[in-house]
Amino acid sequence: MGGAIAMDLALRHADMVEGVALTCTAAKFNISDELLGIWQAVMKGRQGQPFTKVSCSPQTPQEIIQEGWMEQIKTDPRVRYFDLLACQQVDLRAQLEQIDLPTLVLAGADDATTPVAQAEELRDHIRNAQLAVIPEAGHWLPLEKPQAACDAIQAFFN
Repeated sequence: MGGAIAMDLALRHADMVEGVALTCTAAKFNISDELLGIWQAVMKGRQGQPFTKVSCSPQTPQEIIQEGWMEQIKTDPRVRYFDLLACQQVDLRAQLEQIDLPTLVLAGADDATTPVAQAEELRDHIRNAQLAVIPEAGHWLPLEKPQAACDAIQAFFN
């Protein structure tokens, strides 16, 4: 959701923004009703939190996955549910060409949540956008490959 918020800020208040770094995001998210249903049940106490590896690259070490799961536990399920609900409703595709700021689009090569094709759509429709695809990273790119993410962001803003 952070990427969608950053794009919305760039659209509404471009005068406040010098550049945008979008990490593992999309102009229109593919959030299924099934996923929303799972998190609604978790939120209502009808089932436990799902701990899956879907957000990670198959190459991500188990200790990094467990670190991500620990962060998941810290987040109230209501936050997760309403974040997913908001993501499902976002559609910025028609507005992307209005963003006229230097933009870095970061994607994990193995991201199943916001696949590289969605990052390419951002790059192709935002003026002054460039794409960096980080190998062996999924949707948890900053957790999976923090140095590669920082290096790409630093190189972009330099």
